[in-house]
Order: sequence, then structure tokens, then C-alpha cells
Amino acid sequence: MQRRGIDSVPKKFMTFKHWKTGETKTIEFREANVPSNPSSERLVVWNETEQKLEDIIKSTIVEIREE
Repeated sequence: MQRRGIDSVPKKFMTFKHWKTGETKTIEFREANVPSNPSSERLVVWNETEQKLEDIIKSTIVEIREE
């Protein structure tokens, strides 16, 4: 069995337009451990870049990628 180190876990990045300012932001993120409603128009993620929860309107997401 091959062991995977922490460095081998892909990082997730999301690019989205801020709903209020129109600024395009790219953040490193991970799923937040918070209750969510799958039918909601919002997505709550943990913003690894700024170390805070980020509430994102799904329609403003430009791209999600792993590296």
C-alpha cells in the first residue's frame, strides 16, 4: 500500500465574481463543515487564502479547479 503525504492532496481553487463589488477573486478553498441546503443558491466554503468562511452565490462562480 502506498502512503500519500499531505503534499499529494490536490489543492482546490475557485474563481468567482463578488456579488457586490464585481471584483473577480480566486481563492484556495475546502468544503466547510457547516450545515447546507443543496437547493440553496449559495455555497459556503472555507477560504484557505483568507482563513475565513466564504458565502458564495453559485451563479457567480467562474471556475473550480484542482492543482
